[in-house]
Amino acid sequence: MRHTTGLISALAALAASAALILNETRCSADLRVNAVVGYDRLVRPDTWNPAVVILTGTGATMRAQVQIVHPADASGAGTITFTRKVDLHAGVLDERIPFAYIPDDRNPPERTRVRVVSEGRVLAEQPLPAVRTLISTQPLIIALTQDRSGLNYLHQADLATPHWPYVAETTISFGRSTGLNNPRYPCAVAYPEPFSLPSCPEAYTGADCVVLGDLSLDALSDDQWNALIQWVRDGGELVISGVPDISRLRDPRIAQLLPIIPQGTRQMPNLTALAARYRSPGGPGPCTVVTGSVRPDSVLICTQGPVPLILTRREGCGVVVFTSFDLASHQIRSWPGSVELWKELMRLRNPELSASAILQQELQRSSNYFTPQTFLPPLGDALAGLQATAAPGIGFIGLYLAAYIVCLVPLNYLILRRKDRREWAWITAPMVVLAFSIGAYGVGYALRGSSVRLGCATILEGAAGERSLRALTLATIFSPSPTAYDLHIPDTQAVARDVFFAPNLLGVTPQDLTVEEGPRHGIHAVPVRMWSTRSFQFVSHVDLNGEIAATFIPGNPTGTVRITNNTSLRLTNCAVSYGYNTTQIGNLDPYSTTQAPLRVSVGESWGRISLTEPMPGAFRYYGGSSFVSPTGTQEDRIRQTLAAAITGNSAQVSGADPLLFTGWTYTPIPT
Repeated sequence: MRHTTGLISALAALAASAALILNETRCSADLRVNAVVGYDRLVRPDTWNPAVVILTGTGATMRAQVQIVHPADASGAGTITFTRKVDLHAGVLDERIPFAYIPDDRNPPERTRVRVVSEGRVLAEQPLPAVRTLISTQPLIIALTQDRSGLNYLHQADLATPHWPYVAETTISFGRSTGLNNPRYPCAVAYPEPFSLPSCPEAYTGADCVVLGDLSLDALSDDQWNALIQWVRDGGELVISGVPDISRLRDPRIAQLLPIIPQGTRQMPNLTALAARYRSPGGPGPCTVVTGSVRPDSVLICTQGPVPLILTRREGCGVVVFTSFDLASHQIRSWPGSVELWKELMRLRNPELSASAILQQELQRSSNYFTPQTFLPPLGDALAGLQATAAPGIGFIGLYLAAYIVCLVPLNYLILRRKDRREWAWITAPMVVLAFSIGAYGVGYALRGSSVRLGCATILEGAAGERSLRALTLATIFSPSPTAYDLHIPDTQAVARDVFFAPNLLGVTPQDLTVEEGPRHGIHAVPVRMWSTRSFQFVSHVDLNGEIAATFIPGNPTGTVRITNNTSLRLTNCAVSYGYNTTQIGNLDPYSTTQAPLRVSVGESWGRISLTEPMPGAFRYYGGSSFVSPTGTQEDRIRQTLAAAITGNSAQVSGADPLLFTGWTYTPIPT
């Protein structure tokens, strides 16, 4: 009887396992995956773009991973995987999972796959849909309208403004011309569906301007709206178009951004002020315009009598532009001066040079064989540390190889001949090889040790008085053994990628990279070879739990800058600068105030950030001849080489001189 019961139990367990396998197989057969990529299928290479993976069909209750996978380079060696964990449920599925990813334009589109994986099994897989690629200088306008139209008159129009940030020289990226020799900048207009809008600010970096038309704000999630506003505060341009429905502009989310306090609407037969400003034979009309009181921190661009038509207002490092008339109306679309109007609207964005923009452009160029001189290799060495870059001298290597050859051949032969044991050579030769291999390992161990090292440098940028700052972090891991590492940051809207500080001249095979998105955003299980380094870039936002307040009192030609540190951080080597003019102000303690004179002369330079470290000529260019090593501790070397890379701006990123406060800290930033 016991044997029969045991047999029945075993059969029941086997049946349950078979039912489970059948259920999982049915789930994978019924699960379907698709994706919406870019801004209305427009993507910009070498930067983050939005993507939404759509899961439909029938699911089961399980933990899964949604992934976008493409080869690491054109050879197909290594893979780059963007992944996000999801909890699937039983029944009908209609899940939309947002991503920020870097499109792979070096491989055919079908080599990039979107898939769903659970416990190592692929449940569903599809190639990424076809997309259209923007050239590097082509400006992109994202229009948020209900009918996904209204700005078609700008398609392929030359707005005389390239994509920002603009690199002033022609470069070659992965064997493709960037198109900088073309003087025209044909505009692209995208009408993305609301659900496909980015959920992280960095996924907007491919755009130059976002136009908020008559799209209902209820169509956007909180994450999508917050990402859009944070992108504006980081330096983006948001154009809000006046609409007849005044209640929409009174929505608190929009009202706090506007340079005007809306009070009503007014019918105007003709906007003659626009005709005069943009040299058009006649103005658009009749038009309904929004009226109201102008905020004190706003700038009037165009008015018609007492009615403001175009206004701007700074929002962090970015700009909010308000047009009291509807940019998508028939009157504006059919008006001959509409393109000239948009040329000025595009020029209203904040043109100031950014330290992180310089560094990101340098990083995009650094892996290219044809890159001109760059300051990045010394920065990469400083982040890796002396332990990672230490190597024996040429003389020692020569003597070691000479000793190896002498011991392996002539000395080994002479000893065996003297003992009349030449047949032992098949034993002694491997022993010599083994001994010198152990010796080489010992030399490497003595120089590089057995400790894991992580070197980091972070640039925090933002407007004066802002608590949340954009953080660009470079991190380099040195591994004494072949190991996989995780690097995570506490920001669910962050992005991460690997970076290279010099071209791959030795043809090293690319390694796999997994970027995990979601609550634990960062690099997951990334392999690092023995006694090697890998470097990564993170873009996130950090709350300082306070702000750096600043005011400038103009003078002729010297003004006064007043800085107040309302954070718990002690800042060292502080300075204020404008173009080539720099005033050092020493250290700034927490919750303290200082002031310094600064000469500000308009038009002295274009695109210059001066930091307080030695001039970049003191460091080696990649491909250059002069070399003076940075000195001091690893923190000092990181600071010196980072300042040299930003001040040198060898990528020739163009922009207006910013009025800039700079401070350095080694204190961990509270998050």
